[in-house]
Amino acid sequence: MGRQDVSNFYGGNEGTSSIVEPRLGDYNAVTLVPISTVMYFSGSKAGAGFIPQVKTTVTCSLAGGGILLGTALTAGTFYPFGIDKVETGGTGIVYVLHREQSWLRSSTRR
Repeated sequence: MGRQDVSNFYGGNEGTSSIVEPRLGDYNAVTLVPISTVMYFSGSKAGAGFIPQVKTTVTCSLAGGGILLGTALTAGTFYPFGIDKVETGGTGIVYVLHREQSWLRSSTRR
């Protein structure tokens, strides 16, 4: 019995094709912003939400404009705001969540 060709299991054409896999969740990656750090988020690593762990010295810049100060946030709470910059001071810690921009992958038959 021969091997079954599953190169087009998810669809596509013969040869090079795009395979579309199902999304595994709303947020598929996370970046930790440690103490005393400034991080920018854009493109495939755009911030789609965040969770402040230690909020006292945190400033989050929203992608559409505006700033959220850590003093207005609740530690351990998920905030579904798009952010493009996080600044943490001597005690601030924030988890920034990301959405996967594309599940397309190139496949070549050999």
